[in-house]
Amino acid sequence: MKQFTQLILSSAKKHIPRGFRERYIPCWSERSQELLEEYERTQDHGTAEELLESFQQSRKEKWTEVIETWTLRTLVDMPGRQ
Repeated sequence: MKQFTQLILSSAKKHIPRGFRERYIPCWSERSQELLEEYERTQDHGTAEELLESFQQSRKEKWTEVIETWTLRTLVDMPGRQ
């Protein structure tokens, strides 16, 4: 049974895409792209601040979402925990 499981996992790692994005930036959105393009055009420091604040807000929302969905069972079932 163990060999069968290892065969399946090995095959899956080889053939299932992992979603790699060459230029991935955490919390990047369409709004972030718009703000960056505006900043590149105008060099306005207010726009740069707004872009950084949008990253901070996105991180905060993501963290809140993760924390709200955690349960004791989630922690117990985490990979690598025994």
